[in-house]
Amino acid sequence: KKNKNMVKVRQLKYHEQKLVKKVDFLNWKDEQKGTKTNIYRAVIKYRLQDEQEYKRYARIQRETNHMIAKLLRLHYKKETKSYATEQLKQLGEKLYEMGVLDSQDELLRNPKKRANNRRVLIEWFLRRRLTWVLCRLSMAESVQTAERYVKDGHIVVGPESVTDPAFLITRTLEDYVTWNTQSTIRRTIMEFNGVRDDYQLN
Repeated sequence: KKNKNMVKVRQLKYHEQKLVKKVDFLNWKDEQKGTKTNIYRAVIKYRLQDEQEYKRYARIQRETNHMIAKLLRLHYKKETKSYATEQLKQLGEKLYEMGVLDSQDELLRNPKKRANNRRVLIEWFLRRRLTWVLCRLSMAESVQTAERYVKDGHIVVGPESVTDPAFLITRTLEDYVTWNTQSTIRRTIMEFNGVRDDYQLN
């Protein structure tokens, strides 16, 4: 006999079946906790204002990867391969100039393998922040110190003084990151190195 109290469960729809296959519900809470931990670590490491600033970078990363994935799918279709190859080339050149990729043709290197991997990481964008670049250029010992230099007006990018720690430095701009001519830190460094220029510093 059928149990009258038995609850009828409808068959899962196609998109629901795909979700069930992808999500490990036994470890879902642990994964969510891990994601929060990663965000918290990135906020501290790169001196972000808050979680919302991290999410803005995450959105840029997500949209970039979505665009790459679409172009890679077109790359494998004979009728759109030529178009997709050109678009991937242009996108690769742009991301290279931004300092996100290590080479201009990186998106076209073994595209089948790249299609199955994470393509662009959030950290690759975060490392183009002015404060992180200052550390890499040995102009600051830490991101915290770099942030103070920037906010206090000690840094210029080209002819312009930049006081925003989140200012993104492209490969071209990286050659123009230097000390403000009126910076007391610049004065101290030049005096220490014995190359003080009284005309510039006065």
